[in-house]
Amino acid sequence: MSDAWYYAEAEKAVGPISIRELKRVLHRLKYWKEVFVWHSSFDEWRKAGTVPDLDFAVPRTAPPISKELKGNTKKKRLWIALSFVIALISFAAVGAITKNVLNTYYQPANAVIDETLIEMVNQLKSTLPRKVDDVTTLVDVRRVGKQVTYFYEIDPGGRQIPSTFISAVRRVTVPKVCGSKLKDGVVNNGITYVYRYKSAAGSDLGQFIVAASDCT
Repeated sequence: MSDAWYYAEAEKAVGPISIRELKRVLHRLKYWKEVFVWHSSFDEWRKAGTVPDLDFAVPRTAPPISKELKGNTKKKRLWIALSFVIALISFAAVGAITKNVLNTYYQPANAVIDETLIEMVNQLKSTLPRKVDDVTTLVDVRRVGKQVTYFYEIDPGGRQIPSTFISAVRRVTVPKVCGSKLKDGVVNNGITYVYRYKSAAGSDLGQFIVAASDCT
């Protein structure tokens, strides 16, 4: 049998094409069964839905998602959100992470990442102000896209804050981020962490960023 097929489009015959190509065309059409097709073995044009050779041109409709599957998906999303929250709260105190807290087994979609970042930032905000150590207090945390910014206030108790303060904190922070499971979010999902510091008197002490380039 010849493999030359034709199909009708805007009252014109398109072809000859192979049956594989014809199936590819029909696959893109919602009402593929109503498209008229012709083959040299036919006496007249037929609707694609009546031709046995084209019966599987378009996949069958997928069955509805079961309640069990929906439940597993919801649990996985909640688990990711919880992992991010634990990681963020733990890392609010620089250097406080001592174990892996973000055991992510798959890469979440951007929408899921955004959603979980919003949730964890809101949860951390509810615990502020948060004392980190004798001189450092986390006073705010904000999110813009995939960037999370921590705002710290430093009260040295009359002691002078050295000019090397920011660079010294950065040297401690970067290895701890890149050496923990937070690295997965930074490198694979493009999340960046910004650390901003000011004195109790309101003076800006500076900031630094931890991004993928710091961990690769």
